[in-house]
Amino acid sequence: MNYKNALAISDLHLNLLDATNRFYIPPPVLQGYLEKCMLSNDVVLLLGDVVETWTGSSFGDTLGRFRRIEHENHEFFEFLRGAIESGGIRYITGNHDSVVYSEGLLIPTLNRDIIDIGGRKTLLEHGHFADFYNSDGGIIGRTIMWLGAQITRLGIVEADRIWRLFKRHLTPGRIQGNMRVKRYYTEKARRLGCQSVLIGHTHVEDADMSDSVWYGNTGCWVGKTKYLPVLTVTYSGISKTYERFDT
Repeated sequence: MNYKNALAISDLHLNLLDATNRFYIPPPVLQGYLEKCMLSNDVVLLLGDVVETWTGSSFGDTLGRFRRIEHENHEFFEFLRGAIESGGIRYITGNHDSVVYSEGLLIPTLNRDIIDIGGRKTLLEHGHFADFYNSDGGIIGRTIMWLGAQITRLGIVEADRIWRLFKRHLTPGRIQGNMRVKRYYTEKARRLGCQSVLIGHTHVEDADMSDSVWYGNTGCWVGKTKYLPVLTVTYSGISKTYERFDT
């Protein structure tokens, strides 16, 4: 597919049944924002971890978690399904919403894509394939998160403290280092004959055109205030902007 321009976001981690400790965007607000973006861009790219299916689920029940979120927010998911089917939105799944791809819940959804944006062949991925804990689709990462939840439920203060210290080092930016992930995907795009690559996953936004392969990272919407990172992509480059949300 060929597009003149695109807008990309990722890592919303929409745990729509439990907004605790995260910047929460009500589905109607998010839907309105996506509709506006679809009018002003050739395509809107959702680059994974859009829906949070790990937190709050029993071990391995990511499908059940997604179904519960979908049921509680039926109108939003009907919009999303229609926008994906029409091509206005392209959804690339990540590790926290991989069930959307594996179970074919929103068709067509992919875990990797290559499209043309502004005349440049562009690789689209979430970014977790450069992350040891999640390169297997999230089995290792999800297992660790589940074990941590059990430790917390036990209420053992020292064990919980150790878990929280360990958890701080599980964020993808810390595990691999931003530069390592960047190098991995820049080289992967080059091997695939692409001139640009767009990912998320590391939760650190970036727009770098210093290499022959342009690199963009969408950052994340978790733990932010009301200003949330967005990438815009045109023939002239990749740029970071910050959208203000008042909810």
